[in-house]
Amino acid sequence: MHTKKDITKFSILCWNVQKRSGNYRFETVMRKILQDHPAQIIALQEGRRKKGSLCRLEGLAYAKMSCNIQAPFGDFGVVTLSTFPGETLRLYRSGVREVGFATRKSALLTRHTLPGGQTLHLLNLHAINFVWHALFEKEIEAIVNMLKEASCTPHLIVAGDFNTWSRKRMDLLEREMEHLGLLRAKLQSAHLVKSIGRRMLDHIYYKGVELKYATAIDVSLSDHNPIYATFELKRDSI
Repeated sequence: MHTKKDITKFSILCWNVQKRSGNYRFETVMRKILQDHPAQIIALQEGRRKKGSLCRLEGLAYAKMSCNIQAPFGDFGVVTLSTFPGETLRLYRSGVREVGFATRKSALLTRHTLPGGQTLHLLNLHAINFVWHALFEKEIEAIVNMLKEASCTPHLIVAGDFNTWSRKRMDLLEREMEHLGLLRAKLQSAHLVKSIGRRMLDHIYYKGVELKYATAIDVSLSDHNPIYATFELKRDSI
């Protein structure tokens, strides 16, 4: 008997676009980014859907939004785009509202079929921001419960804007991700990641895939810069 390895590489781009997607300028900027950093999966936070259109990028097999704001001038929330076929598993909207804004945040759990037939679960998350720590902890607990079933699958990525601007928030997130068996991608050019008090807000966590490269990309469109990671997924077959 001989063992051979089926190796699949793919990349993910994660970006809080500050409600500036869904227009020609965004799509022009995104195409330029993707020329230099090709990505098969795009996870946006604060994405905008205008007149029913999420994005006019080429080659997308999957495009879905989980809204936290719906208004006459557009819907807003997390948006997942992929060149891989995808299935929506769960739309989530936070159970609490942010103080002073009365807005909620959202998440989207999807499953994607990769070349070769293997599957990847992806959680795209924009975590609650302006609330007391106890409420942030409650929301992270809800996200963890949503992930527990997916965490039993071989390949899982959690990406987004986690609003980890305090040590308590970051420690909580790291502890919960570790319990699920997820590692945080260590980024090159980490100084470009949106931070408050030297604490980064945007992260990519992963399980069951090998991280090959991760970085942040300097872009002027939003107050956040995109983060980008390339993974390799291996499956042994007899």
